[in-house]
Amino acid sequence: MKRFTPFLLILIHFTSLAGEAISVGDCIRDGEAQLAAGRFSVALDSCRTGLKELGDSYVTSEVEDDTGMKLIAADLQFKEGRIENAAVVTCRILKERFGLWEKKRGKKPN
Repeated sequence: MKRFTPFLLILIHFTSLAGEAISVGDCIRDGEAQLAAGRFSVALDSCRTGLKELGDSYVTSEVEDDTGMKLIAADLQFKEGRIENAAVVTCRILKERFGLWEKKRGKKPN
């Protein structure tokens, strides 16, 4: 059972935060802090986690969303070794989508 304990703790953590704005907000804050510190791979991972957590819950019929194409471009940047560019774009998209999510929920974006 000891082998599964870390997995269970991680699963419990993500299950309790699933769909919660704070976990996505934490990913944004961490991503921006990592960018500022020059840790682009860590920033990219954090913002990708936030995007997964947010999913498509930000989507509305009123908003035309072109961020999917931007994420494809960011992934290409990453594959070409331009990790800083990929991280900056990915974190920017997460922040944009989170703002749309807050607007959809009737909350004022930060």
